[in-house]
Amino acid sequence: KEGMSESYRKRGSEYLILGNYPEALKDFLSSLKFAEESDYKSGIEGSYSSIGRLYEKEGNYQEALKNYIASSKVREKIGDKFAIAYSYNNLGEIYVHQGDTVEALKKQKEALKLFEEIKYVFGIMQSNIEIGRINFYRGKYNDALKYFLIALKMAEEIGDKDQIINLYVDVAKVYKMQGYHQEALKYLTMSLSSALEIGYKGGIMESYKYLSEINAQLTNFRLAYHYQTLFQQLKDT
Repeated sequence: KEGMSESYRKRGSEYLILGNYPEALKDFLSSLKFAEESDYKSGIEGSYSSIGRLYEKEGNYQEALKNYIASSKVREKIGDKFAIAYSYNNLGEIYVHQGDTVEALKKQKEALKLFEEIKYVFGIMQSNIEIGRINFYRGKYNDALKYFLIALKMAEEIGDKDQIINLYVDVAKVYKMQGYHQEALKYLTMSLSSALEIGYKGGIMESYKYLSEINAQLTNFRLAYHYQTLFQQLKDT
């Protein structure tokens, strides 16, 4: 039955990638059923997590939350810190979607603590990013900047070029909100240069977008229009 559980979950994941949510849900529920019948805890938590991910993609955050919580409880019983930390990441994201930034921040900090305990660099970096973004949404710009800069240093150390670019933009957005326009422009110039170098469309678009906004704020309307035009052209391709 453990093998059946894994087979159904694997096929469900394939359906999920294809966007066939009804078939994916059907397979995930079958996976959960076989896992529970054999008390296969790894299969139980994995099935709940997969069901949560499906509901999250559908925008059904209440059901996603319910299944992520169920998954995290099983993972806590198993004692797998790596899996527990990712459960807390998932819960944090759902709480953000629901507008509960206090609970979201709490879960992301719990995830960060676990990732630090097991010294998982990527997880530490990602948790710092999420905490930074939650603080940004809450208007806690100094706190947001602190976490973004920690994550940026880590991204640079491991050579994660996409994440470096994303974090340049995140830092620039903080400086923009604080009114430090020249600092914001510095980071956006770096993000644009790096994104163009590796052909990272998302990074190029974000750079154009905020370069346009900041230049408009500085009454550099010709440059603002230039970057807005480039943004629109790339968006339409």
